[in-house]
Amino acid sequence: MVPLTDRLRAIPLIGRPLALLAGMLASRRTQLRVVEAERQALEAQRQIELLRQPLADIWTVHRQLVADVQAFQISSHQALGDTEAGLKGNILVARDEAVALVQHATNAQLSSFNGKIQHDMALLRSEWRATLARDSRALERAADALARNISPPSLGTADLSAPSVYVAFENAFRGAWKVKERMQWYMPHIRALYHHKEPRPVLDLGCGRGEFLQELQRNNIPCVGIDLNPAMVDASRAQGLNVSLAEAVSHLRDREPGSLAAVSSFHMIEHIPFDQVLHLIEAAKRALMPGGLLILETPNPENLVVGGCTFWYDPTHIRPLPPAMMAFYVQQAGFDPVRTARFFLRTDEPDVATIDVPVWPSVDGPLDYSIMATKPLSMP
Repeated sequence: MVPLTDRLRAIPLIGRPLALLAGMLASRRTQLRVVEAERQALEAQRQIELLRQPLADIWTVHRQLVADVQAFQISSHQALGDTEAGLKGNILVARDEAVALVQHATNAQLSSFNGKIQHDMALLRSEWRATLARDSRALERAADALARNISPPSLGTADLSAPSVYVAFENAFRGAWKVKERMQWYMPHIRALYHHKEPRPVLDLGCGRGEFLQELQRNNIPCVGIDLNPAMVDASRAQGLNVSLAEAVSHLRDREPGSLAAVSSFHMIEHIPFDQVLHLIEAAKRALMPGGLLILETPNPENLVVGGCTFWYDPTHIRPLPPAMMAFYVQQAGFDPVRTARFFLRTDEPDVATIDVPVWPSVDGPLDYSIMATKPLSMP
């Protein structure tokens, strides 16, 4: 673009004066701009001077704040360290107190348990001393008779050993209502066997007064019973029960293999020698169907009162049979699973039963127990 002064010079005659005039005017405007720029620069410098002191104050405050924050951080770390140390100390104290309380409670329980054991052992020692003294006197009398070569006279059979007397003994020492309640406890386990099309019967060994057979009949379960006591057989037959006079092991051996759904024995095995108990277990396994159930209920010698006293109320009892021992022999015969139910007697309430819950020998433990064993399905 051609400058203005050059264009003015191109005008004839007056071009040069006009160009000179235009140059002068442009120079004036430039001076005015310079003056204005200087004025604005002075104004800006004045504003900067006005802001300098507040900025210095702000910077001072900023440095103070930084110093305060750093001091706060240092004090906070120190406070946190003190608090952490205090908490650790409190936790250790609480732990020591808790350990002391647990140790105190444990010592108290151990002391109580030890006292109970000492009491039970004292009862056992007393029973053993009495039994030992009685047996010693009997041995002394026998030895004296042998020394004098005196044969005891044959006295025959006492009237008090008649079968009818034992029926009266059962009525006196085994409450019928409690026995009935116990029999009802077994019904769900028996009913669980009857899912096959051809139901097999339950055989009750030593059926006695027939309480279990009656309960089976009320549940529409086929059942038969046997007993060696003629008076018991007559009493059961009088109630319309299918009962025979027979010996347990021989009767089981005469049964067809796999012909029974269940074999039950309530307070019978303690009346026979232990080798016959083993034969009974083997014969029952043979007579049971695969999946069939063997029930052996007997007094529980884990209750020290039972083992040392009440078991011997019945003069026909031979020996107590501990649960662990019976479970072992039944397992050895091939039954699986083998479970142990223990019954805690309540005088005016239903008995409490536990299954596979071991107990310490004591004077207030379960009075009876039952071995409940299943013949495996794979066993013929």
